Amino acid sequence: MRTIPALARQVVREGMRQHVVVGFCVAYALFVGGTGILRTLHFGHEQLEFVTRVGLAGASLAGALCTIVLTIHFFLGEFEDGAALVLFTKPVTRFDYVLGKWFGTTVLLGGFFGWVAVVLVLQLHLTGVAARGEGMRHLRLEIFAGCILEWIKCGLLCAAVQCVAAFLRTRVLATLTGLVVLVLCHVRPLLDEAVARIGSSLLRMAIKALVRMVPDFRFLDLDWGESGAISAALPAVAVATAYGIVYLVGLLLVGGLILRRREL
Repeated sequence: MRTIPALARQVVREGMRQHVVVGFCVAYALFVGGTGILRTLHFGHEQLEFVTRVGLAGASLAGALCTIVLTIHFFLGEFEDGAALVLFTKPVTRFDYVLGKWFGTTVLLGGFFGWVAVVLVLQLHLTGVAARGEGMRHLRLEIFAGCILEWIKCGLLCAAVQCVAAFLRTRVLATLTGLVVLVLCHVRPLLDEAVARIGSSLLRMAIKALVRMVPDFRFLDLDWGESGAISAALPAVAVATAYGIVYLVGLLLVGGLILRRREL
């Protein structure tokens, strides 16, 4: 149990030393600052609601890209420069390596989404200085709940990219495959529809089993319902968290099994 926290701390230290997350944080702050220019294009929505939705959408994209970059760098990069060979001469198992890298990357991503929440709430108050009451509280809760769900998405994406990186050899190919995995997670309903149209029942069952390994990010989107009540946020986050944990355990287990068969 001491090995996994040590690997996670090493990822966090290296991530902060190389300023990867800091760069994404600065880029996101500039993006949110630029949303003031787009406030006139709110397409019928309230300006504060528009700023919130655009900010969360930008956080989703930036968080996904940050996840892929960090995962490939800290997971596959150590195989390319030989650092993994040194680690495995110590009492470090393949599952320790997978879990340690995942925990460290997830902590860095948690710092990024914490920054996202702070920046969005600050921008919300600067934009709507005169706005008070239930509407402002509703948007603040939407920001915090949205950041938690996006963090869960990125944790799942990190575990999925680790599965891919466990059997690939180059960073470029792993990065491109990680982007493909990201797209598949967002178009999972389309994959289910395509599989349902396959004529052969045996082939349909085999492909359906493969498709089920891809998380459906639709279940991790914040749904306020028709009323937009604040009370709708907590059940959505709870269900999404349970869904994410089930997939996360499976992906981490698959990643460890794939890495065990990899030749160093």
